[in-house]
Amino acid sequence: MAASSKWQGAMAASTKGKATRPRVYARLRPMFGRDAGQPELFTVVDGTSLDYRKEETSDISRFTFDKVFGMDSKQEEVFTTIGEVALSSLRQGFNSTILAYGQTGSGKTFSMEGAKDKDTGRYTQPGLIPRLFEQIFIKFRSDETIKSFEMSLQFIELYNEQLQDLLGKRKVVDVSMDPSGGYQCKDAVRHVCKDALEAQRVYEQGCAMRATAATKMNEASSRSHALLQISVNWTEQKGKSFGVVNLVDLAGSEGLKKSGAEGQNAKEGIKINLSLCKLALTVKCLAEGATHIPYRESKLTMMLAKGLGGSNMLHIILALSNSREQVHPLIASDGL
Repeated sequence: MAASSKWQGAMAASTKGKATRPRVYARLRPMFGRDAGQPELFTVVDGTSLDYRKEETSDISRFTFDKVFGMDSKQEEVFTTIGEVALSSLRQGFNSTILAYGQTGSGKTFSMEGAKDKDTGRYTQPGLIPRLFEQIFIKFRSDETIKSFEMSLQFIELYNEQLQDLLGKRKVVDVSMDPSGGYQCKDAVRHVCKDALEAQRVYEQGCAMRATAATKMNEASSRSHALLQISVNWTEQKGKSFGVVNLVDLAGSEGLKKSGAEGQNAKEGIKINLSLCKLALTVKCLAEGATHIPYRESKLTMMLAKGLGGSNMLHIILALSNSREQVHPLIASDGL
């Protein structure tokens, strides 16, 4: 009765050697605003699957994930499942990448950043980024085996296939090969932070520089992919170590017709979807254990290369609206 999903097959594919397969999660946005009172699209099954029926007379399609966060899920639950794993990998000297993917207004930024009180500006529901800032300093300061450590941030957006430094007044920067064989933006500002409060302040300054525009989907739709790179270097008795956590808030994945974008916004949308396609190809190759991973197809995947392959961990959060009006086109076509 249930149709098997293509994504389920990719997730189950074993990777070659010691490569770590991507972890994929779904998170359902609560029904509020224009979605309030609408029929729910998905049924959560056993905390790891979503059942979806395209039409009332259609067969049920089942999509399986590593974990499904329902509409009543809390930020703490998301951090425990994803953030704590990334933090543990960081301490062991491995890199991680956390991607939030979905349509505009589906809850990507809520999972990554959280929600704030409009009057005080303080987080009422902190997401992965502020929690990681706090927990990195707690973990490394409390570890008696660590003699010293330094945490730094780079914040870059990919806008119209150009890399712009959000901590450097949106200066255009280029990506180049680094000595370790990966890629870097050596001309981008790297800000060393003394505590979580400073890290949060620097992050918010960068967010204020992001490219946004009003669309039918959202009054302030992100028109760029944003990459926040948290780097930690530390010294302990056995020597020096380092690790990186990449946090990526991808621009909305909806088509031009649905967003109502025109002119410059339409051109931005085309670039956004092109880079998403190249990212999807890279993730597919990783999931299938391909011998060649096409990192150089996109500036975004070049920047993420260190946090994607080998023993490094990739976490993908698929943000979904539970409203039929806002259903993701991949879901609607059974193409997930």
